[in-house]
Amino acid sequence: MNKEVFLVSKDKALIKLIRETIEPPGYILVLTERLELISMAISSFETDLCQRIILIDSSYLSSTKGGESSELLEDLGRKGIVYLLTDREGKALALNAMRKGVYGYLEKPLDPEELVITIERIIGPPDNPEVLSSVRSSKMKKVLRDLKNLSEDDLPVIISGDEGVDRGYYARILHFQGKRRGNLFFSPDLNKRGPEWLKLLKDSPEDIRGGSLFIDRINSLDTWVWKDLEDITRITDVRLMGGIEGTLDNVNEPLRQSIIRLFGEREMRIPPVKERKEDILLIMDYLIDKMERRFRQGKKRLSKEARSYALKYHWPGNDRELEETIMKAYIFSKGEVIDKKDLFAGDMSLFPLEEFLSLRLKGLIKENSNLYHAVIGEVEKALIGIVLHEVEGNQLKASRILGINRNTLRSKIKDLNLNGRI
Repeated sequence: MNKEVFLVSKDKALIKLIRETIEPPGYILVLTERLELISMAISSFETDLCQRIILIDSSYLSSTKGGESSELLEDLGRKGIVYLLTDREGKALALNAMRKGVYGYLEKPLDPEELVITIERIIGPPDNPEVLSSVRSSKMKKVLRDLKNLSEDDLPVIISGDEGVDRGYYARILHFQGKRRGNLFFSPDLNKRGPEWLKLLKDSPEDIRGGSLFIDRINSLDTWVWKDLEDITRITDVRLMGGIEGTLDNVNEPLRQSIIRLFGEREMRIPPVKERKEDILLIMDYLIDKMERRFRQGKKRLSKEARSYALKYHWPGNDRELEETIMKAYIFSKGEVIDKKDLFAGDMSLFPLEEFLSLRLKGLIKENSNLYHAVIGEVEKALIGIVLHEVEGNQLKASRILGINRNTLRSKIKDLNLNGRI
């Protein structure tokens, strides 16, 4: 997916220059006149591994209250890289702003080449758009067709998928490949600052016009949220998209009717990773390329053994687990090759027991004269670690499954240094 550059400005000539400079290489210019909305839009991507860049015309700061703008600049500085666009007379303002969250400044009139170099240095070159178009699995090809069809209109849509499936990623595609691409995309976590975010949206009908609003896990929304969402969709032109963990058919009937009334019945189902095995290696290569551009540790590739194991592994955490696995493997692997053992960054409990023993015994036989106790200790650590992971750290449940009392389990957790799994 192409990367967005946020711009806060009212200067039509400046907007035109930036758009003509950054859009041909593949960046997307997202324009707004309110810092608060930029802050909210960026909060939608707290799990995104990429940096964000925000360009702010200095004339905006001149027209706002000092205390208000300072607080917003500090907030934005924690979420992205902020650059002030200023003329010679505004350098003092820029230097003062740099003490309040602004990373740097670019002098007007802007040098197009300097602008592109600055953006690429911070967020990297535009992403390779071919990863989705190159998918081989029939289920993902259907998703591609759905994305194309759904992006051509403004009607509400539901995006469903299992835990770990990045439903927000596909909502962003619907927004950024359609006619709303130059406007703001919001995906607020309503469990965090929910009333504040929704009030901001309700109070900004003109500013969010033409944008998209994606609300994930709509099947677990509090009842008070529904009225606010209805108000927002009634008073402004914003496209509503909802995410469901599971499917719409699995939701109880009263709630299902509430969802349909607000989000419609059109559902795009994203298959779990285990149902698109043909695409796993393609996605992993894409993620490695993404890590190369972000961390700049040089070219790396998966070994034959790693690729083979990746196809056998069932990826219960779906997209999230896949991306986290590649990120850790890229960072911690030594040399140019990412091997099978690097994929799980030492978390041997993810391996089948037979393979776990095979890998560990190769080292233990050579380095250990007390082989029996060494092997039993490794197996015990893996077994307890797996059970704790499955029961989300609930020691009472884990002790029942393992058939040992809770005090014994506590002692073993401490002795085996497994507190990190709880």
